[in-house]
Amino acid sequence: MDMVHQFKKEVIKKSFIIAAVVLCLLVVSGQRRMFYGFLLGFGISVINFHLLSLDITKIVILARLKYASFLILKFFLRYGMSALAMCCAIKYSCNIVMFMVGLLSVQSIIFIENVLGQKQVL
Repeated sequence: MDMVHQFKKEVIKKSFIIAAVVLCLLVVSGQRRMFYGFLLGFGISVINFHLLSLDITKIVILARLKYASFLILKFFLRYGMSALAMCCAIKYSCNIVMFMVGLLSVQSIIFIENVLGQKQVL
């Protein structure tokens, strides 16, 4: 369990550093719609990653018979939350491309770290 928490902290820390740089660049360039789109997407991405890490630890604890329905329910809840955030981004005229970039930010950190660093995830 400690490996999961350590990995989660490391990925979220790197994601916040990169997001802070991107958000500062967007503020300096005066791109408000892009700023809000990226901020919303990044926030949902971090929440989804945190919920996924909690689900992983719960799956280990639950009995084998219960985990399939648990996974399906949590999957739909996480992606439903992402869809709701996308609807909000569209309604409030946020930049959808930057929303998607923000939404994929945590996953891209994990991907880049594993491809370039040849590091095992767990």
